[in-house]
Amino acid sequence: MTKLSRFSVVIATLFSGLVATVAHAQGNVTTPGNIPILSIPFPGSGYSLSSVVYVGTCGPKGVPTTTTIQAAIGQVLTGGTVWVCPGTYREQPVIAPTQPHQGNIRLSGVTGWNMAPVIITSPTAGLVANTTDLANGQPVAAQILVTGGTYVKISGFVVDGTGNNISNCNTDIRGIYYQNTSGTIQGVVTQNQTLAAANNGCYSGNGIFAQGGYGSSVQSNVDIQGNTVQLFQKNGITADGTGVTFNINTNTIFGQGPTAGAQEYGIQVSEGATGEVIFNSISNLIATPAGGVNTANVAVGTLIYASNNVKFKENSTSTTQYGLLTVSDPLFGYTGNPNGTSNNTLVYQNLFTNTENYDAIDTCSNNNTIQDNLVFYSTESAIHLDSTCGGPSGINNLVQRNVVDTACAAILEGTTPNTINTNLYINVQNQVLAGDVCPDPPPTPITTPLSKRIPQPIR
Repeated sequence: MTKLSRFSVVIATLFSGLVATVAHAQGNVTTPGNIPILSIPFPGSGYSLSSVVYVGTCGPKGVPTTTTIQAAIGQVLTGGTVWVCPGTYREQPVIAPTQPHQGNIRLSGVTGWNMAPVIITSPTAGLVANTTDLANGQPVAAQILVTGGTYVKISGFVVDGTGNNISNCNTDIRGIYYQNTSGTIQGVVTQNQTLAAANNGCYSGNGIFAQGGYGSSVQSNVDIQGNTVQLFQKNGITADGTGVTFNINTNTIFGQGPTAGAQEYGIQVSEGATGEVIFNSISNLIATPAGGVNTANVAVGTLIYASNNVKFKENSTSTTQYGLLTVSDPLFGYTGNPNGTSNNTLVYQNLFTNTENYDAIDTCSNNNTIQDNLVFYSTESAIHLDSTCGGPSGINNLVQRNVVDTACAAILEGTTPNTINTNLYINVQNQVLAGDVCPDPPPTPITTPLSKRIPQPIR
């Protein structure tokens, strides 16, 4: 470790709780306890390292300023903040553990009432691959890449994939991509992570993607909260790998609607990621080719794949082909879970409405608790304890105190044993039906607005 990097770490420790707070109104600088913004020379570079760096023209007088986000990232001290002024920035910023900031910063858009947005979009020539996926080595063009850091918070941006110029299926577009890094993504909009119409079937185009493990011993804790994720081609929010513990909270995820392209997943939790999905709104995910339902590619509100002990609570899911789908798959086994199970999911106090084509809740796994949910209109079943998934599945589940209104079957119980009790069924001919197929025609879609049928939940 060089003298400079040692000094940076010491300074960051001393000032970690004392970094300047910048008041944007009228360009004034205020600091708690009148502590000045810290700035030290960086030998041979021609600039100083600072605890606060601005990008653009809105910064207070005397505060270091750059014209690009990447330059500011290189000039901010460990624990410091990069403030990005309103405007459009055509770049792909990378935050990585290189001197001097060591991958521990805050990257924040300057936002406020009646202010223009802070937009990060594709460079003029389009996006380029700047990393690879940890699981499969696929090239990734990340619009904001955070890799190998200790803690990074990103907030206040619109990340727009328009003009990406990716013309094949080989490169995956990701709006924000965290690799083996803890942090927070908050108050961000991601949109238009899509390819041209000719390539709309490619498995590319993700809004927010957190990934860890796959040979790394780093354990990442990632909070993804209060974001809007829309107009993506493949996944809205993804938490993937045994190295990721997540909190996906109060996000709005809105798919493309009926599309003949790649099936969309609003939220994907996969291959050992663990945590809580709570208070999210997930909607408009339908994979439908011209002329009928796309049975090969099915859109899902939330997919939990080869991940145990996930909590799915108090979410609202509407207009999807599956609302929630848990899948165990031995082909995706890993250390600690060799059979790739998705068992012990808690599905609690959620609202599912207008599940088109399939089931609102489908468990291709075991030992789940499905309790106190409201399910309104499912083309097939409201709750499917699915035994068609290979290996023992759909057993030892607890299903209780759910309300089901309008479904082909309230509960499809593929096999036994399961515990099913104290549920309420309305406008359902088949309440608890053995097997995995509902024999009746689909119910008539709901036309009365939900707000006229039940009281709105209080959170």
